[in-house]
Amino acid sequence: MAGRSSGLDEQFASIMGKVEASLQLAHRSMRVRGEQWAQRLSLLASIPLEELQRDRNLQAFLLLQCIEEGRWREPFDRHPPEGPLPILPPHVACSLRRQLREHSAALRGLEKGPNSASAVASSPRPLGLVEQAESQAANVEGPCAC
Repeated sequence: MAGRSSGLDEQFASIMGKVEASLQLAHRSMRVRGEQWAQRLSLLASIPLEELQRDRNLQAFLLLQCIEEGRWREPFDRHPPEGPLPILPPHVACSLRRQLREHSAALRGLEKGPNSASAVASSPRPLGLVEQAESQAANVEGPCAC
């Protein structure tokens, strides 16, 4: 379990590095709120429970998507709440897990060679995650199957 937890921490550090880099290029209003959320998520960097680490990573990934898209989505459409951060709704978490798996697979494909036909052809579009979650939310009748 420690190995898996370590992998989640490494994933979180990687995502937050991308968040910080994206914030440097963002407009001031986007940067201010993004920095507030990044700071709150960074407080969870050493959280011991694997389930909470997974949710923390998904929230960081969603924050990255919002910054890259240049528009805020729930829960990032307002300032971080006082106290503990709530976990993501199940339909959003499910969509984020799928997107994160696809994103990770695409990155592994690019590590094999950015010019390989299979790496380029199989690379998913990294944006549009929130739209996918919203469209799936309308069709969810029970718990997510991921």
